[in-house]
Amino acid sequence: MAGLEEIVDNEDFYSLLNVPRDVSKEDLRLSYRRLCMQYHPDKHADGDRREAADVFNKVQYAYDVLSDPNKRHIYDAYGKKGLEGDWQLVERKRTPQELQEEYERIQRRRQLQRLNEATNPTGNFTMTVDATSIFDSPGSYDDDDEYYDSISIPEISKVSISQSVEAPLTASDTATISGQMSSSNGKGRGELSVALKRMISPLMWGELSCGVSDRKFMSFGLRGYRTLPHGLFAIVHVPVTVLVQDNFLVVSMPEYSTVLGCNLRPNLVGTLEYTTGQADRLCTQLIYDMKPMRIIGKLQVGDPSSFAQIKLCHRFLSDKAEAKAGLKISPAGFFVEYGAEHQISEFSRIGATVAIGVPIGVVLKLRMSRASQSYYMPVLLSDDVNFVAAFYATAVPVVFYFALQKLVVQPYLRKKKIEEEESEESNRSQETAQRKEEAERQVRLMAESVERKILSETSKHGLVITEAWYGKLMLNADEHASSPRVIDVKIPLQNLVEKSSIQLPHDISKSGLPGFYDPCPGCDKSLKISYKFRNRRHHVIVEDKEKLRVPLKSHLIDGAA
Repeated sequence: MAGLEEIVDNEDFYSLLNVPRDVSKEDLRLSYRRLCMQYHPDKHADGDRREAADVFNKVQYAYDVLSDPNKRHIYDAYGKKGLEGDWQLVERKRTPQELQEEYERIQRRRQLQRLNEATNPTGNFTMTVDATSIFDSPGSYDDDDEYYDSISIPEISKVSISQSVEAPLTASDTATISGQMSSSNGKGRGELSVALKRMISPLMWGELSCGVSDRKFMSFGLRGYRTLPHGLFAIVHVPVTVLVQDNFLVVSMPEYSTVLGCNLRPNLVGTLEYTTGQADRLCTQLIYDMKPMRIIGKLQVGDPSSFAQIKLCHRFLSDKAEAKAGLKISPAGFFVEYGAEHQISEFSRIGATVAIGVPIGVVLKLRMSRASQSYYMPVLLSDDVNFVAAFYATAVPVVFYFALQKLVVQPYLRKKKIEEEESEESNRSQETAQRKEEAERQVRLMAESVERKILSETSKHGLVITEAWYGKLMLNADEHASSPRVIDVKIPLQNLVEKSSIQLPHDISKSGLPGFYDPCPGCDKSLKISYKFRNRRHHVIVEDKEKLRVPLKSHLIDGAA
């Protein structure tokens, strides 16, 4: 639960009214009435009425919030931002916990609405590189010319690009337009598809898709999802292909698939998938996700694609990095796979995986993602199980990663951090200047009232503030007046004197008191006070959120008169 210290706006209603967080209704009303009497516009000259009205309105708003149990609970939990929510629960019988749940629900709904109002573009770029000529032996040649002519460099064997854009049509309908182009060994193809998805209910959705290809065929598809009782869910996919062949339309259903899933345990999900059509197969999968470990087991039976597979993933550094390993066994052979991914910036991740086995040989898979765009490059290093190729496939990405971190990522992050700090410092300076102007206006408003209080307290040998400083106090007291991190709060503090005493609650920043402001945001602050009581000098220093009670005998300066 976010606290007030996490809210950007540092205006504190408790500090403004000078009351503790557990203040009673009666004490809250007394403090409110006292401030209203002091800052009511009718009690000030024409030139000061506007400034007095600003303070008066702030006091009224703060009291309105803290005197309402519902608003007060939301303010305590989320600050002023929480009060700006689009509240739909207005029943007074709602408990604070119910109000908090309602606020969180509204925030989630707003976030989802903002997400749905914008399109969601995603893209993938894949480039397959054949580099087997580097590690596989070209054989022996009698003719030197023929040998040198046979030397080749890595070549690009396949390139594909896909892009999709989601566009919400209504609250329950979403359209997705996607396209793909690919080229393999000099032959290219392209596809374009449109999908319409409807949320039929919170437990069910359906999707209808239509696609065209440059190979003179159209494809249609129907997908559906349904949540079932007892933690079950089902997904059905029915594709239909329409092909123009010899001036005839040929309609076929390539593959029909049904998936039945179940949440077996809080961290364990199992699925069973049956696919029929050109090749029948049955596949079952278990996913165990218990941070930081994730285990996936998969078993498929079918002709000719039977296999057993297991994958392990371990997350590090708060999910910013993860190590992967896997094993796949099939009648055609086997392969082992290992690799890692790392989040190098807020929106960017890079990863590398090495697969070694039969009949794939040695393959290095490089991946980078930036926001919703992904770039994938599988590099075929050898057709056989070549341990030299496997060594370089492991070592080169590691060296490249550390070089990238040292030469590019870390300098970029340092530069970005410096820019953000400069921007924050600029914004903080502007806010501090604004708060300073407001505090100075408040001090001018209370000047006459403070003079009367000083005369009254002096006549009865009461409490008179002789010196008061607030902020990052200096070791040398003579430097307070010239330090931008310390402000003179003699007048605002004298203004708080009631019946020859001052009481400031604990756990409340004093920067929100009338006439105060924060001269050094982010720094530890203190309040230093020198005062006279019964014609004897006193002195005290308290921390920013420390409780203060004046006068006390412990503040008396020995031998002072």
